This record gives sequence, C-alpha cells and structure tokens, in this order.
Amino acid sequence: MSACEMSYKHHRGRWPEVGPLVGAFDAVVAAEGFDLLPLSAMHAVRAGAYGPEHRDPFDRMLGAQAVVEGLTLLSKDRWLKELGAGTMWE
Repeated sequence: MSACEMSYKHHRGRWPEVGPLVGAFDAVVAAEGFDLLPLSAMHAVRAGAYGPEHRDPFDRMLGAQAVVEGLTLLSKDRWLKELGAGTMWE
C-alpha cells in the first residue's frame, strides 16, 4: 500500500522527490532487508469498516494492515492513530 501511495502522489506531482524510490521499489525494499506485506481480504474488510471521517483510502488500508497484523507504522499522521494503528516517529 505504501508503494501505491508513493506512486500515486509522485505521478500527480505531489511528491516529486520520491521518484527514484518509486522506480526501484522492489530493489530498495530488498536492499534494506524489508519484507513486503501483501494486501488481504481481512485488510480490506477492516479498512472498509472505518467510519466516514477517515476518507483517505491509503490511510484506511495502512491503518487496517497495521491493526490486523499487529504492526507499528512509522508515521506522525494523527489519523492513523485514530484508526487504532500503533505509530512511531523518530
């Protein structure tokens, strides 16, 4: 979901500096030793259950993935916290 959000914003001119990452996302993820988290039906059901005040589809899915998988997101976005996701920003 992070790759989708970065690509979407980059291709609409809202996040130009992320272009190199978008172009080599799989390679960068592998080089950093991260694992990709596939989207599941459980993630989608959770994301769809959030109230109407949470309109950003990227935040909804990222929050749902974090909650379902028991993960912490690296973000200072207050909306993610309100979705029940654990967040951390240093």
